[in-house]
Amino acid sequence: MLNGHRLRRTHRWFALFAGLQMSIWILSGVYMVLMDIDFIHGDTLTATPNIVTLKPVSYPITTLLQHYPDANKIRLTQRQGQAFYQFSSQSQLIILNADTGLPLAPLTEQQAKHIAVSAYTGNGTVSSAHLFEQDAPSELNPKWLPVWQINFADIKQSSLYVSADTGEIVTKRHVYWRLFDVMWMLHIMDYDTRDNIHNNLLTLMASLSLLTALFGTMLLWFRLSHNKKVTR
Repeated sequence: MLNGHRLRRTHRWFALFAGLQMSIWILSGVYMVLMDIDFIHGDTLTATPNIVTLKPVSYPITTLLQHYPDANKIRLTQRQGQAFYQFSSQSQLIILNADTGLPLAPLTEQQAKHIAVSAYTGNGTVSSAHLFEQDAPSELNPKWLPVWQINFADIKQSSLYVSADTGEIVTKRHVYWRLFDVMWMLHIMDYDTRDNIHNNLLTLMASLSLLTALFGTMLLWFRLSHNKKVTR
């Protein structure tokens, strides 16, 4: 059975290991709560795209289905004024020119920059552009590959990611998002994927912190009980 001395020593050791992580939870939680999530998502980095009415296309969808009978999730959209079909066939993404029926060529660097600059609402200029085809940077979901990373020389170190296939801006990143990502990593203690909020390390530290708080409560009870005996 724990007496006051053993309880204090146990609480001290538990607090030694749990205290640092508890401080990290507090600091990271405060940052995430204070930051506006729409700002973190980069919604202020780009303007809302204008609604564009597509003109009639020369390659009808009936012809597309004749060549790709298993096509699904068919979508008709446009890239820099050129209409195209986007669909899945045999588990592959296929993009066809809606006028010729031929595969749409991937975006060039100049085209990707033009799309990014047209949507960008900041006051920085393009500082660099990188095409990622196989290995995605840590801040990007690999499902968006291939993608152009267009970086801007602004105070937020903004980056717009433009799909090399569709020309869509698939996501936005900036220094506050990157700091938020670090805080989220530290908060859930998933130092790899940032997705596993039920990992063993988090469970262990949460249990240790709970025991630390429990022992602290017991210590307070022991002290209050001792003070009552002394005053009698």
